[in-house]
Amino acid sequence: MREPLFIKKNKEKWESYDNHPTTDPDVLSDRFIQILDDLAYAQTFYPKGKTVRFLNERAVTFYNEIYKKKREPFSKLFDFWTTDLPLVIRKNQRFILIALILFILFVLMGTLSAIYDSGFMHAIMGTDYIEITRDNIGKGNPFGIYGDSSPFAMFLRIGLNNIALAFVWDFVGGLFFCLGTIYSLLTNGMMVGAFHYLFYEAGLGWDFFLVVFIHGTFELFALVLAAAAGFRLFNSFVFIGTYKRLESIKKGAQDGMQLMILVFLLLFVAAFLESYITRLAASSVASGSDADFIPVWVSIFLLIGFFGLLIWYFGFYPVKVARKYKKEFLKITADQKIGKVNFLQANDE
Repeated sequence: MREPLFIKKNKEKWESYDNHPTTDPDVLSDRFIQILDDLAYAQTFYPKGKTVRFLNERAVTFYNEIYKKKREPFSKLFDFWTTDLPLVIRKNQRFILIALILFILFVLMGTLSAIYDSGFMHAIMGTDYIEITRDNIGKGNPFGIYGDSSPFAMFLRIGLNNIALAFVWDFVGGLFFCLGTIYSLLTNGMMVGAFHYLFYEAGLGWDFFLVVFIHGTFELFALVLAAAAGFRLFNSFVFIGTYKRLESIKKGAQDGMQLMILVFLLLFVAAFLESYITRLAASSVASGSDADFIPVWVSIFLLIGFFGLLIWYFGFYPVKVARKYKKEFLKITADQKIGKVNFLQANDE
């Protein structure tokens, strides 16, 4: 049986699960077994088809419904961060990778443009900002801009502004053929590239990395993650699979908003670091001494920790969680050969 015929034959059944949700454990277990049967068939005959991914998502949904337990609020919160979000990240890692590659390319474009066109930095960042920064460099306080306002006011202004921009341009912009999403990646990436070259040109390239990336690590990755959420939303609008378009958009928006929760968290952490920690690292560079501020080794330690955390939580950990779920699915599928699984009894155990 060809894949389109397989989809046509089962589409009505799959849609009925979405149109007629239930909390009855027996009905859920029956539906779960049928989905697993269809998934096993699709994996055998259409291993690279979209049907496998669709059925796997449905299986995860039923699995969570059947095996969910009465948990305390803290336990629910813990599971959200350790299981639910990592599974969402794993499902959308390709969008995160696409956004990351695009951002790196735009950063390189910004750097090269600043190198070969002296007027580019003025166009991308504004003449006033360039002159203030160069004036600070001349005074021996190259990162003085991070100490121009009170920490708390700076924290609120930067945090709320970045969250609003990330939500509107990166996430919602995904609905408009990703024009807003790509524009945000382009402008921010080129600005970062040009800004770094401004300091590199003054012999402060390493200092720029040690100071700015204390908060920039989270801030820039949040931008990438928000863009990935926008790409996910666009994908659900264009490639609906076996879903109705509205249902597909709802699922895309749900996944996107879960990613945006991480974006909001990362941006608030970045705003806090920029307002309270980055200014201390900047003061160390300005004074030439880290006795009263942040030593260079502390900056390096923080950067290694921040990069390591992002690589682990968004790279390796979601793969580990997904593999764990896959093994459980395979075990349940094997149990079907013995007989119908009593999911109520399994839940009680």
